[in-house]
Amino acid sequence: MTNWDYFESFKRFAQVLKMSGVEKALNEAGAGEGDRIVIGKYEFEWSADNRTGALYESWKAKQDEKPAGTTQQGGRHWPHGHM
Repeated sequence: MTNWDYFESFKRFAQVLKMSGVEKALNEAGAGEGDRIVIGKYEFEWSADNRTGALYESWKAKQDEKPAGTTQQGGRHWPHGHM
């Protein structure tokens, strides 16, 4: 399980997207800044900016949106379907 409460998990997810070729495929498919991307049951806004500062700002914004006292966890097996 991925615990999205930790920035390191969020950063690792971005790295996995890059290493698995998903980032390249999304860029080639025309994914633009702020587009909604769905992989399995996980949904996120696309950004081509993977610098640590940009990733942190995105992660922090998501932390501020969630209800207090909750955690966000996802499955360790993704993607669940084909792109």
